[in-house]
Amino acid sequence: MMLLFGLLALAVLVLFRAADAVSVAESLYCGRERGPEGRCYEILGVTRDADAQTIKKTYRRLSLKHHPDKAPDAKSQVKAAAKFKEIANAYAVLSNEGRRQAYDYFLDNPDSYYAAVVGYAPVMRKVNPLWIPPVIILLIDLCIWVEAKTRIERYRRRVSRTQQFKNRVAEEFNSRCEKKKVKKEDKAKLRTKIVMELLESEEVKGACPQLRGFSYKSLILYRVLCTWPIALVHSVSFQLRWFVMFTLMHEEYGDREKEYLICKNVKDITQETLEDEGFRTMAFDRQLWVKEKAGEYTAEREEEEREARLNNNKYKQMKRAAKKERVPYNYEGPEDFD
Repeated sequence: MMLLFGLLALAVLVLFRAADAVSVAESLYCGRERGPEGRCYEILGVTRDADAQTIKKTYRRLSLKHHPDKAPDAKSQVKAAAKFKEIANAYAVLSNEGRRQAYDYFLDNPDSYYAAVVGYAPVMRKVNPLWIPPVIILLIDLCIWVEAKTRIERYRRRVSRTQQFKNRVAEEFNSRCEKKKVKKEDKAKLRTKIVMELLESEEVKGACPQLRGFSYKSLILYRVLCTWPIALVHSVSFQLRWFVMFTLMHEEYGDREKEYLICKNVKDITQETLEDEGFRTMAFDRQLWVKEKAGEYTAEREEEEREARLNNNKYKQMKRAAKKERVPYNYEGPEDFD
């Protein structure tokens, strides 16, 4: 959950700070003006293929030449100070290997504003985009796991504070102390052991399902690697089998296929509904797997529901009251009066 909020905040920040990011990126390296070789290289008077030793010598020469202390008057000293700062900034960029790589990447890709701002351009070139989705999934699964462990621990503390649980611990503690003598210094350890055993027992977990352990099946990675591929294979194989057997070969439907069609054609009928033997017999006798007969059955059910609604006494009372007060009443069904 915290990860999702973080991503949302990042998206909002990107939307509202886009213009600022452009200006920051352009002024990040030695000012907004940029020539063919790059502003930092032009300030030091070196080319992009200059080595570190050449850049260092050039910086020393220019820093001595434009040092503010060598200026003859105050006005010249201000100009020299600005020039000296410009030279120092250019050297700070080009003397550091990581910053220089990021600066070169920015010169070759001037539209990569955000990469230039965060300074991750050299790293981003080495990252395979195919690794990004798995890493995001792992981070989300980590958040799910931490949240589940925290929730279980929270419910454990709640259960351990209840009087019923305390009484159960006391009974078990007294029972064990009667069977075997326990030293005074070991009683605290024994009580802690009993608490942990009871919290892990099926007796307590049955009364409080929230205490059941973390299931790996709730992880997104498990669903992506196991659940979804298996479900896809089952769905494709079922559709392929159905097409071959019943569309091409025109074979007769079996009980399993008839149940599938009944659930598909008739609204509000599920596999649990068909477990009722009486309803299942009625559905098979009326051949509800046939779409036309399923439509007839649905129309009959709607008519029965409408008649039951009209014959409901509470509905009649509300209708008379609405007519008397000349207020329209929208009646949905008998469940409105339960």
